[in-house]
Amino acid sequence: MGSLWITITGADDDTRRRAVDALHDAGIDVERAWIDDRTPAGIRTQAGAARSARRDPAGATLGGGVAAVFGGLAAWLFTLGGWWIAAAVACALLALFGVVGLVESLQKKPRKEDSAE
Repeated sequence: MGSLWITITGADDDTRRRAVDALHDAGIDVERAWIDDRTPAGIRTQAGAARSARRDPAGATLGGGVAAVFGGLAAWLFTLGGWWIAAAVACALLALFGVVGLVESLQKKPRKEDSAE
């Protein structure tokens, strides 16, 4: 799915409706359409911000490290058998927690804007 930004100077609701109808006639589904009073430069800035999404490398490193350490510890404790399997289950849950943190950190998120402008 992609984004398309169209700027029409002096657009009103009728113009927006006609543009959406033309896109539908061309076989393009429109999820949202709105009129925005920003200048074209402001629209380019917002489109550029969408492209500048980033990941969290520190969180990914921490999540991967937690997953690796506790996953390895769980596997080793499981091989010991007996009551150590209970500790292996606890370590496996912590490893799962690390995997969730790793996956969440690898998702692209928009950059936070500085509030000290």
